[in-house]
Amino acid sequence: GVEQTSFLAMSERAMIEMCEITGREEMRDKYVKRLDKRTEAIRTQMWDPETKFFYSLNRDTGEKIRIKTLQGFLTLTAGLASEEQAKELVKHLTDPAQFWSKYPVTTSSMEEPTFKPDGFWRGDMWPPTNYLLALGLNRYGYYDIAIDLADKMQELLEKYDGHAYERYNGVDGIGIGVKDYCWGIASWSIAVNTIYGIQEDYRTIVIPPDAKGRHLKIGKLEVKYPTNSSVELKTAFEREFRVVFQGQTGQIKVWCNGKIVKKKNLSIEASEVTFTAMPGKTYIVSKG
Repeated sequence: GVEQTSFLAMSERAMIEMCEITGREEMRDKYVKRLDKRTEAIRTQMWDPETKFFYSLNRDTGEKIRIKTLQGFLTLTAGLASEEQAKELVKHLTDPAQFWSKYPVTTSSMEEPTFKPDGFWRGDMWPPTNYLLALGLNRYGYYDIAIDLADKMQELLEKYDGHAYERYNGVDGIGIGVKDYCWGIASWSIAVNTIYGIQEDYRTIVIPPDAKGRHLKIGKLEVKYPTNSSVELKTAFEREFRVVFQGQTGQIKVWCNGKIVKKKNLSIEASEVTFTAMPGKTYIVSKG
């Protein structure tokens, strides 16, 4: 299955990161080789160049099971798709005739004969899978689409007075299953990642479009947007921040206590800056 292959890859990426932190180089190399092999396999064996989509395989014959489901998009979350494959997947994802319904993302393409908007994994919509897809869109730089997805989820929360459902009708957003089910909190996680630009590592900040006035304090991190091209950061412990300005040129400056602590010129290819923030201090990262 595409989904299990993607989840395995996510686990291997986590192992690689932990090995790098703990200095386990031999173990890290083992997982890097395994992930490289898995990435090559999914890009060649599960990708269909004709329909430009990822499909699960028949375990015994190796033939592709050509049914379009959201499993194919989990390759974005796991970082398994090539840049060109990701571009084609996003076309499928945002097609209103396939997956981009009024309240996306449907678990099955609306063009499939078995599609049912309230069918169990046959066309319904689930908050946790939307969260995973938003992570994948952010990984490949499709921030605007991730924000659109987050906005749709926020609409549903407002529609039901702040309550989230286990799953939803994939077309009209009618709540299905358990009301206030635990993983409905994924709707909040999508907002944190996209609307507020705080990525899942809580160290990477991707400046969202039209962010002026947004302010979020979450745990030991506070993020505020004084303008559309600046962010104010405050942390309760020492951490290395990575601030990304999407597709912009100019110059980034990092300020603390009225002084510039770092300066970097921007290009379309390298529109980010990293710096170490000390606890309790306020840092302003601005462009221009």
